[in-house]
Amino acid sequence: MSASLDHVVPLSKGGDHTRSNSVLAHLICNIRKSAN
Repeated sequence: MSASLDHVVPLSKGGDHTRSNSVLAHLICNIRKSAN
């Protein structure tokens, strides 16, 4: 399984790069989510 960093609150919605706003996500799922 490949992982990527995801934001709980997206940067486009005012989120930031803090640890509390970051989670590990499955790479393919995260790419698909970002494309929508």
